[in-house]
Amino acid sequence: MPGRFRAAVVGAALSVIAGQGPLAAENGPPLRIGHYSSGNGLIGFVIERMGTPIKLRFDGSDEILALTAEEAPYNSITLKRDDGVSVLRI
Repeated sequence: MPGRFRAAVVGAALSVIAGQGPLAAENGPPLRIGHYSSGNGLIGFVIERMGTPIKLRFDGSDEILALTAEEAPYNSITLKRDDGVSVLRI
């Protein structure tokens, strides 16, 4: 899957997840590792934020991306690859 398309799919998946409402996240402890998927279930990935660097792996791939966190607008964080390409915003 090309890098830009993959980043767009991840962004779309997180938009769907975020659209489920903020109360789910506010009621429990902050999660640091989890499996996420797009609304239709075709794209999935695991993100681990327990250490540095942050790690991301897409389902069906052996490649693990090491990501660096940068502050972004609207109290969000952009995760970037070592070549500076943005992969995910949370």
